Amino acid sequence: MADAPSAEERRRWLGTAEARLTESLEFALGDRLRREGSRLADGQRWIVITAYDLGAPCPARWAHPPTVSDYVDSAANSARRLGRLALRSWRPGRSLTVAVNGVLADTDDWPDDLRSWFETLDRAGRATVAAAAVSWAAGALGAVRGRGDLSWSRSNQPYDVPGRAVRLSGSWDALAGSRRRPAALLVMSNAAPVSGRDDLAAGFQALVCGLGPKMVPERVRIGSAAAGTARPVTITEALLDAAVDRIVELVAFRADPDGAPARPGRWCARCHLLEDCEEGMAAASAPE
Repeated sequence: MADAPSAEERRRWLGTAEARLTESLEFALGDRLRREGSRLADGQRWIVITAYDLGAPCPARWAHPPTVSDYVDSAANSARRLGRLALRSWRPGRSLTVAVNGVLADTDDWPDDLRSWFETLDRAGRATVAAAAVSWAAGALGAVRGRGDLSWSRSNQPYDVPGRAVRLSGSWDALAGSRRRPAALLVMSNAAPVSGRDDLAAGFQALVCGLGPKMVPERVRIGSAAAGTARPVTITEALLDAAVDRIVELVAFRADPDGAPARPGRWCARCHLLEDCEEGMAAASAPE
């Protein structure tokens, strides 16, 4: 069995990946998407990339995002955010229900959008939210076998690429080690962990986590709250390189949306570009 990479080796991997990201974006973008400090040029917007985006199946769809988000607040969608807040104060032996109820009783430090939505709910709606958060937290604890030494995240972790209007948004749920010396990340998924499918997303999360302290974690565990299980992904230099390549590819598509090709598939039937996409119309109308 091979020895785990040393801290120095993981720092070197991160340095190489960061340099590749900067150089590759310079080659792909030239003067496009440049920014000075934290200010963007008039009319310019951030290109925000998450681990979920790395699996975008159609370049044209990614390059032309919908003008209105299809996200809606619900008990299911809030369970992860509230479950993480509850686990920040939970300790082994304490009731998860008590921890969740404590979070629901004090909304002062919640994100504004979550608090505003929650305050519109009636008693039954709040009970549904509480049950969903307890269920998620129980599944997350099952995925880490009840460990009480993890740092649970309050919110997503952004990294702004220096000099570019490009923001990488990490979304791990818990961290082992410290923020300065991360050892492992836990990322909970709605789908059951599958070997190979989640590796690129794990590389992305490790990259974003490492760019601050200049050291990537040794591994990322992709977990399922529904199953209470997690699959470890060992972080390698090659996996970080693959994540950088995909980030640059997505940024280039968004920077030149008219040059992004359409890639038809089963997703076409629900695409907001369908009426203006010949390839998509053909795919959506083809017999199954």
